[in-house]
Amino acid sequence: MDDAPEAAFNSAWAYRQIDERAKAIEIYELFIATYGSDACLAVLQNGDAQAEPPVAPNERKYEERVRHLGAAYEALTDVLVVVGNYQRAADVFETASKVEHFAEKSRHAAIQKAKELREMAAPAAPSQP
Repeated sequence: MDDAPEAAFNSAWAYRQIDERAKAIEIYELFIATYGSDACLAVLQNGDAQAEPPVAPNERKYEERVRHLGAAYEALTDVLVVVGNYQRAADVFETASKVEHFAEKSRHAAIQKAKELREMAAPAAPSQP
C-alpha cells in the first residue's frame, strides 16, 4: 500500500506523456480522492488506536503525502488548462484552497490561481464602436 500513491501518480504522469489526457485526469482525481482524503491523512497524522493492530502516527509519511497531494492538484489543473477547461481547473484550485492540510500560503495561492483562471474562462466583453 505504501507504494500505491507513488504508482498512481507516476501512471498519471505517463498518460500525460502519451497525450492520454482524459486518463491522466481520471487518475489524478482518483489519487486526490483516495490518497488525499481527510480520513487517510488523519490516520497518517494522528494514527488510529481503534485499528487492529493500532496504527501509530507517521509524520514523515503524512508530510510526504501532503506534498504529493499538492503536486496532484497542480498536475490536474495543468492538464485541465492544456485541454482548455479553465473553469474546471479553477474549481480544482478552489477545492485545493479549502484543504486544511495545506499551509495557509499554499491555500491562498490556490484561491488566487482560481480567480485568474475564472477570468481567463470568462467571455471577453464585446468591444464598443
